[in-house]
Amino acid sequence: ERHADQHRALLAAAAELGADGARILHGDANRLLDAVPDWRPPRGFEVVFLDPPYGKGLVSTTLSILLQHDWLASGALLYIESELDWAGLALPEAIRQQRSTRAGLVNAFLARYEPERPA
Repeated sequence: ERHADQHRALLAAAAELGADGARILHGDANRLLDAVPDWRPPRGFEVVFLDPPYGKGLVSTTLSILLQHDWLASGALLYIESELDWAGLALPEAIRQQRSTRAGLVNAFLARYEPERPA
């Protein structure tokens, strides 16, 4: 989370829920992904929340970084918010939509990462 107040609120919510293994980082997501990898889980992220500023193509950019470095665990769940509909996001086939909803101009998706398995 880039905003300090929201970061503190997320930390408090994780503590209240007993999410002991949660890591909620403060900063720009793409810069954090490019930084030293000591905080990344060894088997990839199991849950990813993507709610970037709209109109900048950041959903695709961030997912490209995660996929390029194999930082998503097989079966990972992704919560994605965007001004674009699912087709407009043009995500790789390995990111499969599970559910969706819309509130005003915002589309929200629950997706699962299902990489192809070697034959």
